[in-house]
Amino acid sequence: MMRDLLNIYGRFEALWSKYRKWVWYWCYTYARGDVDIAGDFSQEVAMAIMGNINSLNIDASARAEFVWVRKITRTTLGRHSRSAKIELTQLTEELERTIAEENNEAAERVKELMAYLPDKDRQFLQMYLDGYSYSDIAAKCEMSDGAVRQYFFRIKQKIKDIDIKINEQ
Repeated sequence: MMRDLLNIYGRFEALWSKYRKWVWYWCYTYARGDVDIAGDFSQEVAMAIMGNINSLNIDASARAEFVWVRKITRTTLGRHSRSAKIELTQLTEELERTIAEENNEAAERVKELMAYLPDKDRQFLQMYLDGYSYSDIAAKCEMSDGAVRQYFFRIKQKIKDIDIKINEQ
């Protein structure tokens, strides 16, 4: 059992050292130049490679390895894109409900928590609250719609984390 794990890890290390720059490039391109998002994507791809390493033929040529890594990367990025759309739809619905109910306690809480966000995050959220669509925000910020959607997902996570930290104090 331990020998199998060491073998898997060794194969992963060898493969990752060869192709990590390619994976980073693909993730960076997919993230439209956002280094943080590209880093997150690269980590997800590394985990997917580690989890699927046994499906790669041990005697595979360098070309076959490259194609396999590219396929894993594309699959992982595609899966992430689909799940981000679902989560974004849920976030959008939550925000719309919160905004629609101005006297709602949750809306007040979101407004309070916005003060703890970095300026860039606050500006993005404010544009959305002011009625800009994702496409409008993307055009204004020279980003893709997908990058804007991902950024809103990150803002939602930050708000949740801030809320948890404040409640713990």
